[in-house]
Amino acid sequence: MIDDGTGYQYLWPNHYVFTDIGIRSSKLFLLMFFLLYVHYFFSNLKTNLFSKTTFLVSIGLYVIVFISSQFLNIHPFIQFVFFLLPFILVQMSAVDFYRQEYKPARFFILGNFFVIAGFIIRAIMDLNVFSLPEPLGIVFNYSRNIGVLFDIGMLFIALGDRFKFLKQQKEFAQQKVIEQLQENELLTQKVNRELEEKVQQRTKSLSEKTEELNVLNKKLEDQAAEISRWNILLDKDNHLLKQKVDKELEARLKADETTFEEFSRIFPDDLACERYIEDIKWKNGYQCKKCGNAKFSKGAKTFARRCTKCGYNESAIAFTLFHKCKFPITKAFYIVTKVKAKGDDLNAAELARELEMRNSTVWEFKNRIQESISGTEKNIDFLILKNIQ
Repeated sequence: MIDDGTGYQYLWPNHYVFTDIGIRSSKLFLLMFFLLYVHYFFSNLKTNLFSKTTFLVSIGLYVIVFISSQFLNIHPFIQFVFFLLPFILVQMSAVDFYRQEYKPARFFILGNFFVIAGFIIRAIMDLNVFSLPEPLGIVFNYSRNIGVLFDIGMLFIALGDRFKFLKQQKEFAQQKVIEQLQENELLTQKVNRELEEKVQQRTKSLSEKTEELNVLNKKLEDQAAEISRWNILLDKDNHLLKQKVDKELEARLKADETTFEEFSRIFPDDLACERYIEDIKWKNGYQCKKCGNAKFSKGAKTFARRCTKCGYNESAIAFTLFHKCKFPITKAFYIVTKVKAKGDDLNAAELARELEMRNSTVWEFKNRIQESISGTEKNIDFLILKNIQ
């Protein structure tokens, strides 16, 4: 009515502003309601329409172009392209749904095709692409209305087809559920029968196995008691043997008859050496070197102590001749025993070959040991060396 002037002629002859508003806003409202219809028509599909974001962006672009055209001189062809874009996107999406076996989309595609064709034919006339004879001009003028009428007819058919399609889908799904339930029932009965038979067999087998296990348990208890008695005897023998070996090693150590390999059985690693030093160093109590505090907590490393007052962390080998030792402490301990036993008669070169160390390193450490031996009773190194002997 706005387009052919009948509205202005019969309904609002004194208010042309209605016609002006209608011409400006009718396409925008058409797009909005078209979007709502498309949304509900495909609402039962899990797949989103083409891309809702893309579709909304296309409408947003048209709104921008529409608003801009009120203030700027935008060519009508550009306005028409942005107006027609959402319809084309929906058509592409509907074709995709039809390929996915959604049959009601076929009538939707046909109806939407009439709308797109009607708008394109009317645009050809409005944009004066070419001159039209009088009869054909009338057809082009009302092509949009004709396209919409055809679309309405197709949409009624599409809605009916959609209802029929959904009903068939529902019936098909219900039939599948019934068949599945029947199949599950038969399978359940079969499984239950098999389980009952297996339970009976397993019960009988378990009864027999239980009797056998009782006999075996009795034998195992007797064997365990015998093994326990022998273990006690072996533990005693091992303890006596270990004491004998340790005493023999210590005797050989004092007599300077041990090799480094035998010495390593008493001090196998640096931790054993540090544990030994810790017992000697703090035998008479702990006292912080920084503040003199006597209370401590566990330090950052093994056998280290941390002052509870100032937080100073002191390792077991700190302030001893083993501090900052550049070779394993086990070798340093061994060198100490050799120096204590032989003194100046120690052959540093021979000891270096045995320990696979440089002569100069062994010689320097030997001198440090002798300097500590000549120290006073208050010297920690002296106390450690004394106890090592």
